[in-house]
Amino acid sequence: MSNGDVTDFQAQFFILNSQFYIRVIRWAFARFYREFAWTYDTVAAAVSGGRWSAWGQAALPHLRGQVLELGCGTGTLQRALTLSPGALPVVGVEASPQMLAITRRKLAAAGHSGRLVRAVAQALPFSVTSFNSVVATFPSEYIVNPATLAELRRLARGIHPAIISEGVLRAALDSLAERSCVPAELTSA
Repeated sequence: MSNGDVTDFQAQFFILNSQFYIRVIRWAFARFYREFAWTYDTVAAAVSGGRWSAWGQAALPHLRGQVLELGCGTGTLQRALTLSPGALPVVGVEASPQMLAITRRKLAAAGHSGRLVRAVAQALPFSVTSFNSVVATFPSEYIVNPATLAELRRLARGIHPAIISEGVLRAALDSLAERSCVPAELTSA
């Protein structure tokens, strides 16, 4: 075996290993968002040093009109939105039934029912120009899916088109990846 063959083997092994790693991570997060959803708030609090809720609520001053929260998770921001002074009409969307169940319990404990919808971001069951504000505080990879961006353009009214364009989102995500303490490289889906 020549030195070039070893390098080719190493490159192929790295690619296979990376693809395996990505599949394992996706599998693990699917479990985390579903079967282990009950651990989400505890894990989020631990990894954020107790700042998870405050980080999500940093979006509140920027929201106006009818609000759509993509990936409402366990309802932390939903609860904050419904309890805030001058509460805005809000719809929470989440793909995980387990996360939605936790959100419903949180809202019920606060005396609210909320408007929650089980759906995926790439096919939202709302009419054209239904929302003035869209928020996704801690989105997973669905946010960079071109179908998600198309849905946001379809649903959003009064939001400058440049804010929900692939170029702006890509630049923001590239900047985030560059600052990450874990090596990250973004690729198109």
